[in-house]
Amino acid sequence: MVQAAARLRAAVGGAVVILSDGSDYADTAQASYSVSGRGIGVGIIDSGIDATHPDLVHTAKNVKLVGPITDTPAGGYLYVDLPSTDTSSGHGTHVASTIGGSGAASAGSARMRRGVAPGATLVGVGAGDGLSILYALQGFDYLMKPEIRETYNIRVISNSW
Repeated sequence: MVQAAARLRAAVGGAVVILSDGSDYADTAQASYSVSGRGIGVGIIDSGIDATHPDLVHTAKNVKLVGPITDTPAGGYLYVDLPSTDTSSGHGTHVASTIGGSGAASAGSARMRRGVAPGATLVGVGAGDGLSILYALQGFDYLMKPEIRETYNIRVISNSW
């Protein structure tokens, strides 16, 4: 346990490093501290999530934000539930997999690739691509709605865009 903690401290602020035994620091943290993200909601504001991906079928809620191209104070936004909200770049799917991918797509391979918190409850908000990523503030509004925040226990919001 002490050795694992030292290895984790060494990784703070750095990229995930694959160790000679094939594990990484996320594997070490999960094993040493018995953590998986279970019970914690993670909101992911990005280009969207393809929740049909084998690693992301446990995505609890996945919405695409639809709004006017030019924002106005009276502008209304719709949040449309869709199985795949990542309509172009794949960036949001990549981010969601890094956070909470189950590893199902790599099961049986020499090295299973799963997210750092595979038990987390994922809530995707597709805030668009390119200029329309400016809808990200409305994504925060959505995730902070009590009926979303409390239902999915949102405690972390990713803003990798």
